[in-house]
Amino acid sequence: MKTYANYAFYVEKYGGQMISEDYFKSAIIGASQYIRYITLNRSDLYEGDEIKYAACAVADVYYSTIIAGQAGTDKKFGKKSESIDGYSVTYVSDRADGETCEDVFKKKAFSVANQWLLPTGILHRGVMRRC
Repeated sequence: MKTYANYAFYVEKYGGQMISEDYFKSAIIGASQYIRYITLNRSDLYEGDEIKYAACAVADVYYSTIIAGQAGTDKKFGKKSESIDGYSVTYVSDRADGETCEDVFKKKAFSVANQWLLPTGILHRGVMRRC
């Protein structure tokens, strides 16, 4: 499977710091497949660097929501609620109540991919009419 960026590009050009080299391979595979999905495979034919930057941005999202989420280390932003007698603490996170890691990934990934790929035209899903 073709991936759109390598670790050297992620660190040197994109300026990525979130993902270690150990986790990068699985993150970039997930990111590349997601980009391929939302572009209806047109991304494999596109030669610009926007694909690489989009892949790195989506890889960051993939890592923070899927990989870290499955490991139980998803981002926590402080206490949402706390109960003293039963000692129950709930933290604020990226996820709404009942929302899965995959749901969060899809929303965030499309948002960051859209920034890089919209100007390229490969996200276009409509049919152009010619007169």
